[in-house]
Amino acid sequence: MNFWGSFNGKLFLVLLAAFLLRFFGIGYGLPLWVVADEPPAILGALKMMELGSLIPAFLPEEFGNILYFPPYLSYIYLIPFSLILGFKFLFFGGTFMEFKSFIIADPSSLFLAARFVSVLFGVGTVWLVYKIGKNIFKKEAVGLLAAAFLALSFLHVDFSHWARHWVPATFVFALVFYLLSRDDLAPRKKYVSAAVAAGLGAGINYQALLAAVFMAFWFFFYDRLPLKKLFREKWIYAPPAILIGLGLLAFVLYPAGLVVSSENITGQTRSFVGFLEGYGFYLEGLFKTEPALLLFLILGLIFSFFYRREYV
Repeated sequence: MNFWGSFNGKLFLVLLAAFLLRFFGIGYGLPLWVVADEPPAILGALKMMELGSLIPAFLPEEFGNILYFPPYLSYIYLIPFSLILGFKFLFFGGTFMEFKSFIIADPSSLFLAARFVSVLFGVGTVWLVYKIGKNIFKKEAVGLLAAAFLALSFLHVDFSHWARHWVPATFVFALVFYLLSRDDLAPRKKYVSAAVAAGLGAGINYQALLAAVFMAFWFFFYDRLPLKKLFREKWIYAPPAILIGLGLLAFVLYPAGLVVSSENITGQTRSFVGFLEGYGFYLEGLFKTEPALLLFLILGLIFSFFYRREYV
């Protein structure tokens, strides 16, 4: 394959801009904890390493006031954390207990690594949006424009700076849409792979399971697959089974990761009502900080109603 012949310079510039905007500033506030929802997954990963256990459900008293989300983001952090801590310990002259105190005194390198993971998820989401736009509208320009909007989005840039679950969860939703928008995939492979992506996303945040709603809409209103024939196919039952199974797995690994009323390490009280109220908070934030993006979203819906009604 000729790399330069397939090289997309415009997409490269969009992704480069997305990376630079998300990368610069990731050291903000360190070594202080100034961003809510950052400590849980980071400290959860460190606690797993300290206790030698990947299943927080076995030690709920150790993780109870630290980790109040599902544990998969902590699992992701284990990879860079192991490399960083292993390298630091290799050149550390003291005992293991002294090394722990040294890391606790300034965990900035770990926060930077976790934030860099968010940067990568953010840039990956921009790429997926490009592919989604191109898949749906069959035009390169639409994909590039959609990716550019997200690359320059204030909220998405802001969220991509922090080691929270928000951007990884957004990546999961984008991945599900990308898989659904691929016309080159057979229905079986499309919906099974989308279910796997959403189910694994539930291990980052249970809101990823809401992707099942979009999968259902896509199934009934876009693909419009013949139901009489499909229900005779065994694979049709696999996507819901996968979603339920992977969602239950995340719950079994750490039941406390489900939103419950509790006080966490930041001193905040989390509840199911607060979880629902969060959607209003996000909508208000979108209206205040992203008026241009919201305007073009509305215009896009109007355009789609007239020219791509199967997506509305």
